[in-house]
Amino acid sequence: MRSVKTMFILIFVFLFASAAEAQLRYYGAVDLGSKGVKATLYSFVREGKGLDAHAILKKTINTKLVSSMNGVRFTPEGIQDAVAAVQSLLEEMRAEALRRNISDVKYYVVASSGVAKGENKDELAVALKKTTGLELGSIDVHSEGYMGLMSSVPKSDRTTAVYVDIGSGNTKLGCLVGESSLNNFKSTEIPYGSVTGRNAAAKLSPENMRAGVEQVMKEQVQPTYARQSMDIPCLKIAEVSTGRVAPRGLLLP
Repeated sequence: MRSVKTMFILIFVFLFASAAEAQLRYYGAVDLGSKGVKATLYSFVREGKGLDAHAILKKTINTKLVSSMNGVRFTPEGIQDAVAAVQSLLEEMRAEALRRNISDVKYYVVASSGVAKGENKDELAVALKKTTGLELGSIDVHSEGYMGLMSSVPKSDRTTAVYVDIGSGNTKLGCLVGESSLNNFKSTEIPYGSVTGRNAAAKLSPENMRAGVEQVMKEQVQPTYARQSMDIPCLKIAEVSTGRVAPRGLLLP
């Protein structure tokens, strides 16, 4: 059975830091996500199983970028809200760096795979560049999962780990078959996350949320996972009493 590793995704250096930039000690990463904006000011430290990110500042600001969408388009209000949050977090990281006498910090802003699907994401990028001076990077679902596994799982554990990213809109799972490379990363999605799963449960059972959650898990999540793990055997990480395979961490007690 494979072990499960989950943590905040520090994917930015893997995406944008070149070999020449690897000498930089500190990074300011901003994750522009569907539910909010997360910022981390960090450096790399060497631990027993290799390099790991050491955060000296972490903060999240919830936004209405996605909740205020009109269909598949971001609204001007949502864009303004998200950009203001990014600017606020950048200012906090720069102030913390100044307080610690850190003069050389590389800052990045990356849109999550969910945000990158917005039809008018270019308008978001233009507004961000105008306000912060930074370009908006983006990532697709498959690459997001791979970079998440690479940045959160020690090298020695990668070939036996299952990566689980429970977002607000969906849950992404992935594992490596062979050496560490994007081509060897097998991934899939379950169309329920912390928000969409709760909404579906409330619709099924408005008076009893737990009953609704159990129904979503039994009728939607577990069958979906079972089908997907047949196509991607390395995702099989836990057997349940029914004889079906279900992802550890997604099962109810």
